[in-house]
Amino acid sequence: MFTQLTQFITPCLLVLSLFCHASSAQPELAQTSAVPACHSSIKASILVPQAQIHDRSQLRYGQIGHFEQHLSQRLTQKLNLNLQHGFALTYSKERLDFSPSLSSTHSTRIPNWLNTITNSQYLLIPSINNIATDNPRYIFGLWETSPNRQFVITLSLYHGISGERIWQKRYESEAEWEFSLTAQVDSASQTFWQSDYGQNIDTVLSQVSHDLDHTLACRPVIGQVIARYGNKILINLGRRNGVKVGDNFRLVLQNQMQDRINIERITAVDSDVQITIDQVSENIAKSHLSPQDAMSNIQINDLILK
Repeated sequence: MFTQLTQFITPCLLVLSLFCHASSAQPELAQTSAVPACHSSIKASILVPQAQIHDRSQLRYGQIGHFEQHLSQRLTQKLNLNLQHGFALTYSKERLDFSPSLSSTHSTRIPNWLNTITNSQYLLIPSINNIATDNPRYIFGLWETSPNRQFVITLSLYHGISGERIWQKRYESEAEWEFSLTAQVDSASQTFWQSDYGQNIDTVLSQVSHDLDHTLACRPVIGQVIARYGNKILINLGRRNGVKVGDNFRLVLQNQMQDRINIERITAVDSDVQITIDQVSENIAKSHLSPQDAMSNIQINDLILK
């Protein structure tokens, strides 16, 4: 269990000196491989904010000014249709200013903060690299032939507790842009999504959902203690995560320490505390502890594992 746990928490985990596994970026759309034979009844919640775009001037073709918002909504639909090991929460109207860099000490804090306020376990950021249209050939100011339009997107998955990026992949495709030069295209409409370009995007997003499910398949869902009172605690996993009354979980104590550049690192300490769920709502669950004197060691944000 701790081998799996350290995949999420930090590359500096001191418990057993294990290391974090991160999926490397892939330059091309790949064939879906079989999902590993790992089974868990608990599903992870994945926060999907508004997609980022590198060059907003490319939105002028078709005047698709809300494309980033509509793309995140479509991605969420595809994830919830195809994911077996998670579900998506869309915040498509929220434009997230998040560009991790070596010079920023806040790169890991934003996923953690969003995890706290939305009860999500992961942050998935879509970044639109290129939606440029090929140069058309004109006749009397009209397009002679419908040009192709690029769709290049990078998906990055961050863990909500450690803030680390654990998966990233780039997808490249193109399809015919069949709308006229002066058309105003509603990127939320069925006309758009039933076009060749919209169907091409759907194909890419379906591939994204399968690749993401493969990534999540053997990763344990890690919840956290969000409140405590008496011999009861609340955890940030609920009915949508697959939690049921009577389920048993393990408690892992969380410690924080500063590293050599004053960044807080999370370490984990095993415990014998068992958690039994006795009440469940959509996003949280209430539980009692065993043994009964275990509450003295429990802190807010301690970790919960199935």
